[in-house]
Formats: sequence, C-alpha cells, structure tokens
Amino acid sequence: METAVINREANDKLKGFVLQKWRATELLVDALKEGTYTHIYCAIEMFDDVYKRVLTKNGTIQEFEQNKDYSTNFSFMSDEIKKSLVNFFDIWCQCDYSPSIHFAFYTDVTYVKERKSETIDSLGVSLPEQPLLELLIKKQYDLVLDTVLKIFKEYYLDTYSKKEGKGYSKTIKKLSNDKWIKFFNNIDWKFGQADGQELKLRILDKIRALKHINNNSYNMPSGIEEFIFSRVNDFFDERLTEEDNLRRLVHVAEVESIIFRLISGTGRSADPIFKAWDSERIPSDKRDLKEKIIAVCKNFSKRKLAMLIIDEANGEIELRNHSNQRDVRSYEYRVYEACKKHLTQYMYEIDSKDFEFTESIVEDLFEQLFIASSKLLKDKSKSYDYPFLDDDMIKKTIYILFQSCYLSFEMELVEV
Repeated sequence: METAVINREANDKLKGFVLQKWRATELLVDALKEGTYTHIYCAIEMFDDVYKRVLTKNGTIQEFEQNKDYSTNFSFMSDEIKKSLVNFFDIWCQCDYSPSIHFAFYTDVTYVKERKSETIDSLGVSLPEQPLLELLIKKQYDLVLDTVLKIFKEYYLDTYSKKEGKGYSKTIKKLSNDKWIKFFNNIDWKFGQADGQELKLRILDKIRALKHINNNSYNMPSGIEEFIFSRVNDFFDERLTEEDNLRRLVHVAEVESIIFRLISGTGRSADPIFKAWDSERIPSDKRDLKEKIIAVCKNFSKRKLAMLIIDEANGEIELRNHSNQRDVRSYEYRVYEACKKHLTQYMYEIDSKDFEFTESIVEDLFEQLFIASSKLLKDKSKSYDYPFLDDDMIKKTIYILFQSCYLSFEMELVEV
C-alpha cells in the first residue's frame, strides 16, 4: 500500500521566480555579448516578470517580459495569455503607445489551436484553421485581428468590471485597427523556449563564449562561468525587496565587473557568514553611539563626539547604498565578531566596577577594536570577498555597530 506524503516539489510560483532570475541574467549576458550599448539594466518583479531598460543616444527603450514555466500548451483562450495581454496593454497605454516599448511572452511550452467553447459561441466568432497565436506570430492580421480583438476586449472589460479602477476600458473600445496592429507588432512571442537546467546550460555556454567586452579581451578560465552565473542571480535576489525601483536595477557593467575581477585574480567567493545575523540575539540596549560613550565617560569631548557621529552617519550611507547588501551583511558581521570578542576580553580583564573610562581610554579602545577588525578582515579576505577593506570604512562600521544595539562598552551587552 502506498503511503501519502507531503509533496515537497518546488511549486509553480518558485519555479516561475527562478525562471525570472535566469531570464534577466541571460538578457544581461546577451547585452555583454552584443556590446551595442553600455547602459543596460534589468530587474525582476518590476512592472512585469522581467524588465529591461536600454539607454541610447536617441532615447530609452523599455522591454517587459512575461515568463511562464508550464506543463501544458497555450492557446489564445488560455487565461495566462489573456492576462499577459492585459498587462502589456495597460503598460502600452500608460506609455502613450510609445514605439520604444516592447513586450515578450517567454515560455517552455508551445501553442495549440483553440477549441470550440461557450465563450467562442457567445462572441459569435469563427475560428480559422490555424491557431490564433500562430497567425499573430506570422502577423497575418487580415485573418486573425477581428477574432482576437473580440476575445481580448471581452476579457479585458470583464476583468476591470470586477475592480474599482476601470483601467483603459474607454480606450480599448475606440482604438483603430492600425493602433492594434502596432500593439501586436510590439509583442515577441517566444514559445518552446529553454527552461530549467536547459536554460541554465544555455546561459553558461554564453558566458563561456564571452571573449570581447567593451573592447576588452578576456580569456575565460574553465569553471568560472558557474560563479558568474550565481553572482548575477544573487544581485536580483538581494534587490528584490528594495522599495526604490532604481535600486532594484542590475547594470550590465556589474556583470562585466564580476568577470574582470575573477579573471584578474581579485575575485573570491562570497562569505556565507551573513546568515549568522539571523541567529544572533539582538540585545535590548537601545542607546545610540553618543549615549553609550557618555554613559562611561561623561567628560568626553563634545567636538570629538560630534565628529564620531558624523563618521557614523556617513558610513551608514556608504553601507546602505552598496549594490550587494548580502556581502555588506557578511562584512558587518565580521567586524561585529572581532569587536565582540575583543570587548568581552577587555571587560573581563579589567573586571572592576570601579574602573573609570577616560577620553583617552575610550579612543584607545576604539583603536583596539579597529585593529582587531582589520586583522580579521585581512585574514578572511584571503578566502572571501568583502565590499570594504579600507581603514576609514572599518572605523565607521564600528561606530555604526555602537549606534545600533549590537555593541556597547558594558560587559553584559557583549556576552558570548
């Protein structure tokens, strides 16, 4: 007798998310290979599944792509086709029917002929011998336009009848056939495309084939393409939660930078220690940098304190604006790790409630924390890549950790 167990296979949403990242990665690699433009950006889950922006001397080209990882074939009557067209149409109208707007429907399955249905009968349309999608792909609008418009308009109006906003319901009723042809001409139907491991292998082959980028010649070492592929995917993961759309974009130059650093020998793997933040106990101390210093040294120079606060604020800006927040978290944790160990040992050695901090002792302790942090980062950088290794930023990061709740001069706040 078979035992029913929980289905732990990746669900459709997860598969679709992976497809989005891989397609965005492929578009950036293609851009490097073509070398036509230098200002190319991609993002996922921004306006559409995959968004691509190309800045040229003549203006901006925007591409919006729907990705569908499915096990069944599509017809024009499929909801996923009609939903995609609704999204494309809304974007096209929002952009005033701009010719610089392009759309793509990417899927691993193919298309099939429509079946007779109640919807088809109620609309009074007659189906041609060929699938409607095939005729759209071949741009045989004389055979297909009237039929697809009746189907699409009915679906669009029905969709918005159930929503508070009405979308472009008025517009859809009055567009000329010439406008509709321009709309459908802007759609690139990509059926029967690679997905899953087949798509990944295709991207890895394209990365291996990169020889000349922006007039630079590269000799791609064997095996390096896997790291490049993973690193570009990480970019999309890290920026997915950014509220500012501009910060969610990945620039093609970032891909080239990864390749250059690896080939030149300066690239190392990412430090996985960022995961340690998730298990780190957050102390209850909510004091800021100023309050923590004054708590142990009431006579600390106000001028020096003001400079520390400025350094902390500037460091915070540098940290939060770095493009790779996962690497930033690993870097921060390494500084925190070094400071925590040193502070614990320091407070253990003095072991006296009567000990009094002076201004010079506080400054010397900050210097000791810097030396400990710098030493650890220097050692770890032999194996891992960090976004900052300069003395100035390491010192600012220590102030940031004091500004937050993680570090303090008191023993109980740095217990292991």
